Amino acid sequence: MPHDVSVPRRIDRDRLPFFVGGILSLALAGAIHAQNDYGTSFEANTDGEETTLSESAPTHSNRLIDSTSQYLLQHAHNPVDWMPWGQEAFDLARELDKPIFLSVGYSTCYWCHVMEREVFENEDIAAIMNRDFVCVKVDREQRPDVDELYMMATQIFSGHGGWPNSVFLTPDLKPFYCGTYFGAEDMPGGRPGFPRVLGAIANAWAHQRDAIEKQATDLAMRVSTYLGAESQTPVDVLSATIVDRAIDDLSRTFDDAHGGWGIAPKFPGETNFTLLARVYRRTKDASLLDMARVSLTRMYEGTIHDQVGGGFHRYATDQEWRVPHFEKMLYNQALLSIAFTTWHAETRDELYEDAVRRALAFVQSHMTSPEGGFYSALDAETDATEGKFYLWTEEELEAVLGDVDSKRYREIFELAPVPKIPGHAHAPGGGVFWRESVASVATTGEKSVAALLDDLRPLQSRLDAARSKREHPLLDTKIISAWNGMMILAFVEAAIVLEDQSYAESAIRAGEFARSNLTQSDGKLWRVWREGVGEIDAFHDDYAWMTRAYIALFRLTQDRAWLNQAVALQGLQDSLFWDEAGGGYYFADLRPDLFARTKSPNEGALPSGNAVALHNLLDLHALIGDNRFLARADEILLSFGALLDRNPGAYVHMAEGLEKRREIPMPIGKVNRRPDDFIDRPGADTGFGGVAHAPAAAGSPVRLSARPAVASVRPGQRFGLTVTLQMKEGWHVNSSEPRQANLIPTLVDLRSDTGVKVVEMNAPTPTSIVTAYEDEEISVFEGAVEFKAVLQAPPESPEGGRHVIRVVYQYQPCNDTSCLAAVTGAIEVAVGSEAAVGR
Repeated sequence: MPHDVSVPRRIDRDRLPFFVGGILSLALAGAIHAQNDYGTSFEANTDGEETTLSESAPTHSNRLIDSTSQYLLQHAHNPVDWMPWGQEAFDLARELDKPIFLSVGYSTCYWCHVMEREVFENEDIAAIMNRDFVCVKVDREQRPDVDELYMMATQIFSGHGGWPNSVFLTPDLKPFYCGTYFGAEDMPGGRPGFPRVLGAIANAWAHQRDAIEKQATDLAMRVSTYLGAESQTPVDVLSATIVDRAIDDLSRTFDDAHGGWGIAPKFPGETNFTLLARVYRRTKDASLLDMARVSLTRMYEGTIHDQVGGGFHRYATDQEWRVPHFEKMLYNQALLSIAFTTWHAETRDELYEDAVRRALAFVQSHMTSPEGGFYSALDAETDATEGKFYLWTEEELEAVLGDVDSKRYREIFELAPVPKIPGHAHAPGGGVFWRESVASVATTGEKSVAALLDDLRPLQSRLDAARSKREHPLLDTKIISAWNGMMILAFVEAAIVLEDQSYAESAIRAGEFARSNLTQSDGKLWRVWREGVGEIDAFHDDYAWMTRAYIALFRLTQDRAWLNQAVALQGLQDSLFWDEAGGGYYFADLRPDLFARTKSPNEGALPSGNAVALHNLLDLHALIGDNRFLARADEILLSFGALLDRNPGAYVHMAEGLEKRREIPMPIGKVNRRPDDFIDRPGADTGFGGVAHAPAAAGSPVRLSARPAVASVRPGQRFGLTVTLQMKEGWHVNSSEPRQANLIPTLVDLRSDTGVKVVEMNAPTPTSIVTAYEDEEISVFEGAVEFKAVLQAPPESPEGGRHVIRVVYQYQPCNDTSCLAAVTGAIEVAVGSEAAVGR
């Protein structure tokens, strides 16, 4: 399993600044492949098994020993003089005039473990590192801002990325040479061992300093350019075909045989499914349903789905989902649960419900802290062996299930062996996956899918109980704000769709944990919490996901305290991260230990914070009616619109947000920015056929009202509805089709949840005037004007005997010299059915 498949980024390669090395890298490559300066020989393990750590007392301790990070603590007894990321390390590098060796990884990273065992536990290699470098360790889950900068440097430098990320920096923190995993010795194919790399870098630092400084400046500039989302030519995103082209991108890369997108390694692509669902609801395009159904079903049937214990592994190393990388991340459980829940709501497929229930049960039993928060991850390895906890031999299955049940089990499930990697330990047996599709197995057995799953459940439970007696993978008990927000959202969605109170209880308990433990005294968030301690100021994605969680909890409970919490976090995002000059949210607040401040819409394993914030702002606008949320959402779209337009497939979750924004009948960028006096709420019910008046601020020059022509209708009957705008003398609103692009049109849209259709809508005739603020005639409505609609009742009477018509509107009051802020809102009118009125 190659180490460098670990970055599932949707890279916008049109924007990726070409680098891949440079003049210095060629010089380094020559030095690396020449004899190293130290002439040291390093012993490699050649017996086919990895070296395991000694269980004796450690002989070394370094400055990671006081860390709360499990990943950093894993390296606290290396002979390398590791230092945590911070000013002490930076000052030491400047004082000693040494380059920094930065190693970034995380606690459940298999190849991070391998490099530690082969390289960082090697006394001879550690001596070279300590002599020539200041060595710094970073937990990427604690400091995703550091990880993002230097992972992008590695991708630009080498053309690929992964963890561990191995980067050499100048003392002012600029990267000049990058790689990922390096072994203790040179590897077949020309890949240098780490001692050779260290020797070449040290020699270049001593003799080619100018070239290093130039390369560092150039590479840092390229990283800053890519991650800074520099200003682009504005795009009219609402009128562009961005969403359609995002779907086209998914269609082009879709694997119609095995599901998913691309070839191996294959990541789940969780946010693809929610975009497909949202567009499917609008279009009913069967191809979107097929993409979702094939992908979710194949993942369910594959080894990426833990058939025995539930939940999902991080990604598959093969095209058919049979050989996963065995770590389990909280965010995969959350986002895949949301994907399966979303499509279960559309299709009522029993497999999708089963996938959700087993994943959430796994999180409840294995990844939930006593306080109610959610732990971050389970390791891929036990006893230095990838996947050992999850693999089965036929003999083990028979020992647990017995002759009859094991034979029956093997008729349904197959075992996929893990590929052998030279020099690494391998467990016998294979991972469990379905031999044939669930549907075909059910058909052969003349059972429904639900009945088949019920029959298999006791067998899986027996295997799970037996497996639980094995040595367990490491559980990282770090609780991350952003990932907890995702998991809360997953539990809320499942609680609503599956009507399961236990999921609601898990979501509420986790939300209360977040309010108590992930929140600082001033309302700001911590990034991580572990063993009673919160630390590291949160990043934008933490705020965005926790805002989303609080919105979801409000939807679930209707407790306004959750909504107030969401609004408060949204305000903090605006003050801490918003880019006033270019729009969009920076990933981090101003921090002195970064050479660039990133503001990127890029999506990888997780959607970008900007995309999540876009969804949140649209939801807050819908819930509260404050147009400032809509205006900020539009600013995000305008800020990243050109990137989104150029490569929509790289920004899927933002494209889904754009689809959501298109459902609001207002031109982008023309909503009210300061609507305090113009926050419209639905008008009160005035009874069947009554007039509804839109609320307006005192002294407002425009009044809007709506009235149906009848009090009740028969099924299928047509009837009229009039929307009236009454303007004070000297005031006007722009017509529905103003001649100038910068003017906000007057819009009236009619909606009904009971099937009432708009047969015809007639706007009033505009007039042309000249004002002091426009150089040419403009088209306006003055005085009292009426929008007249012809509606048709559905063929059947609604439950409750009434049709409610929602009138959504937008207008901007103007006089001869100036315009007020635009006004948007909605009011409701009702008509009865004759059956209801006659009772």
